[in-house]
Amino acid sequence: MSGNDTFSPHLLSVEKTPPSPLPTLLLRLLLLFIAIILIWAFWGRLDIVARAEGTLVPQNRVQIVQPLEDSRVERILVKEGQRVNKDQVLFTMDSTLTLAEKRKYQYEVALARLQLERIDAQLENRPLQLSDNAQLKQAEQVSAQYHANTAAYETQINEAKAEKQRIEQELSASKVMVKSLAGTMPLLIETEAAYKKLQTKGYADKLGALEKKRTRIVAQKDLQEEKYRVDSLTAQLLESESRIKRIKAEYKRMLVEEQVQLNARIHQFQEELNKITYRESLTELTAPVDGIVQNVATHTQGAIVPAGTVVLSVVPSTDPLKAEVLVDNKDVAHIKPGMPVRVKVASYEFQKYGMLDGQVETISPDAINEEGNPLMKNYRVLIDLGKQFIEREGKQFDLRPGMQVISEIRLGTRTVMDYLLSPIQRAVLSSGNER
Repeated sequence: MSGNDTFSPHLLSVEKTPPSPLPTLLLRLLLLFIAIILIWAFWGRLDIVARAEGTLVPQNRVQIVQPLEDSRVERILVKEGQRVNKDQVLFTMDSTLTLAEKRKYQYEVALARLQLERIDAQLENRPLQLSDNAQLKQAEQVSAQYHANTAAYETQINEAKAEKQRIEQELSASKVMVKSLAGTMPLLIETEAAYKKLQTKGYADKLGALEKKRTRIVAQKDLQEEKYRVDSLTAQLLESESRIKRIKAEYKRMLVEEQVQLNARIHQFQEELNKITYRESLTELTAPVDGIVQNVATHTQGAIVPAGTVVLSVVPSTDPLKAEVLVDNKDVAHIKPGMPVRVKVASYEFQKYGMLDGQVETISPDAINEEGNPLMKNYRVLIDLGKQFIEREGKQFDLRPGMQVISEIRLGTRTVMDYLLSPIQRAVLSSGNER
């Protein structure tokens, strides 16, 4: 070092000292960092998600059990939380009225069928033989009607046949009389002619000739009257035969008409019995699916339950669970079936247990009103879950219906710059329009 440098002032020594490279390095690093940030902002992409809250529900939803008619609880066979199988009887309702109606129609059907047996016996004109299983009271009633009907019919037929027999006898006698008169008529005519000839010759008096003439005229008149009587009796005989046919035809017509009416009544009663049998089956309230009983509405035997009242619910135990969430109106237009979803279960901290993967299954066709806020309308979205449990460290944790969930539906991606500039874009587009 020269003497000038040794004795130079301090500022001169600083001026001649080379600058430190650290600030330049820091500046360059800062510029590089900013460049990387800008590149990432323009090229890096972020997921666009729609968040929605909801619950886990069975695929077939919670099944409700309710009576068809107003009734009284006879027996309660289950309790809250009990596991039941499909078609297992849960409640039995009072069936007294149903059984009374059923017995009434069964009695009417049995009686009508016995009446049909009676009609068949009357149509075939044979003795009545009722079924062995016929009730005594019904059998006596039908048998009495059979005997009354057959007696009345036989009385009419016998009267008509007796009348026909009388007419046949009178007709036979009249025909004999006609034959007799017709046989004597030539003799009377010949006798009259002989007396007239004798009178002309003076061998017989006039009174005798006139008497023979009168006899012939009377005989002719009697013959003509008998012929008229034969014609009249023949017509009466035809009428009596026609009357017998009418009695038989009317008897058969009445029986056939009664038979048709009885068949119609049996069909009607059978329809009523089918309805009653169906209603009787509904007095036993059964489980619609395998599941667990919840929300038992009454625990009192003898309680009156109006028709349609939900007496309990059954949560399906074998159905897979779905996530049902309510999506905001502003997001639903961007959601399509099949979109991927991440689901957080509130009962399990997602930072510790993770999330479930799923996909959008269905979207409700219309919005629903939110309870307590009729102006707020959301869409119901059903999410199909990939697994029915959450797994952590080799252990499986079950999911249950009713657990609250938060879903993140992946709608797509956008750049970081779009995300950062979106508030500015909204502000610019809406600025100047306020009142």
